[in-house]
Amino acid sequence: MKKNNKKSQTTKIKVTPCSNDRYYMDQQIDEDVYLKQNYKVVRELGRGGYGVVYKALGLNQGQIEKTKKYAIKVNFSTVSPELIFAEIGFLKLVYGKENMPQLVNLFLKDQKIYIVIEYFTYKPFITFFANFDMMQIRKYLYELLKALNILKQNGIYHRDVKPGNFLYNPKTCKGILIDYGLSEIDRSFVAKLIEKEKDLSKNNPQSDEVQEIRRKINLYNEIQKTIDQIGQNKIGTESFMPLESILHHHDQSYEVDMWAVGVIFLQFLTKKYNLFSNVRMINKPVGPKNFFYVNFILELASLFGSEQVRQICDLFEYDLKLPSVSATKPIKWKQIINMEGFDDNAEDLLSKLLCLHPKQRIKVEDALKHPFFQTLISQEQQAETNFQLEQEFNMIKQIEI
Repeated sequence: MKKNNKKSQTTKIKVTPCSNDRYYMDQQIDEDVYLKQNYKVVRELGRGGYGVVYKALGLNQGQIEKTKKYAIKVNFSTVSPELIFAEIGFLKLVYGKENMPQLVNLFLKDQKIYIVIEYFTYKPFITFFANFDMMQIRKYLYELLKALNILKQNGIYHRDVKPGNFLYNPKTCKGILIDYGLSEIDRSFVAKLIEKEKDLSKNNPQSDEVQEIRRKINLYNEIQKTIDQIGQNKIGTESFMPLESILHHHDQSYEVDMWAVGVIFLQFLTKKYNLFSNVRMINKPVGPKNFFYVNFILELASLFGSEQVRQICDLFEYDLKLPSVSATKPIKWKQIINMEGFDDNAEDLLSKLLCLHPKQRIKVEDALKHPFFQTLISQEQQAETNFQLEQEFNMIKQIEI
């Protein structure tokens, strides 16, 4: 019998690209890498500047389990390891929380890190945003703000909020905020956490609560070390970033994310996907004082008026000279938005989200209480009341038995 001297070859398969990214060619992947970890890749979900995400099904003794669905992110080799480590740290911090991606597994192969999270059923933003009515817009924004509020409660600001990073299911009206590669930590939040640990340790230094706080502090510190290596105030997707980010102002925080919510709101209201597209930079300048930003600033001046834009640029130490033909006063949003349901509350919220001054921009906790969301707030309160009544009824019923 002849011996087969052929070397075993790695199985390569073609993966169907995501439907909304038709310009990407089919990609060949090493199927064995996934099979050895008990995952069967189904198709490509999407890709960006940092990596590609695949949809996969779980395997049990070689058999596909259709109920176990995952999204597996593989970062490109050009991505800094610090960015990857930071994202993994953030995923651990938000684990178990609503509106957050749920980390399932991590594995390493050929110097590539594979991040596995629970799959979330969603529709691409571009397929529904132009057809949403005001109530549907309200539900979408409320979910997004809830996600940002959870991040703030954990001392995190996202820095790359955009429709592609908020996976939303129009049927269930639920969404999750993904992609924490550019996220950063509120140092003041960590400082308060350290003080809390010190106070609690005085009474019971080995309590479960103290141990959990210490674990979180260590995780925050590890993430901060990686962020320190790659630098603060990284720019995400430019067309969703506020002026303080575009001009590299040193003082940036949670307000950056609120501007992005305002841009998304404006996308819904105008039914236009590409807003502030003039700010997209192919070759990003090193310094802030670069005329590449002028087109974007002119766009802002056409909306907010040259006087307000000039004041903000002065605040950010950017020397600005606008043409004399620029409008000096801001427009009224109702002058350019003609959508049913765009009432005074909607206009007020939009104005407070798209506020040029970051410290005057509405905070996420205040946005969630805004009258624009009153219908949803009332529904949540009623649901909570019904739940409490049901709990009390069950307790009384058990006592009677």
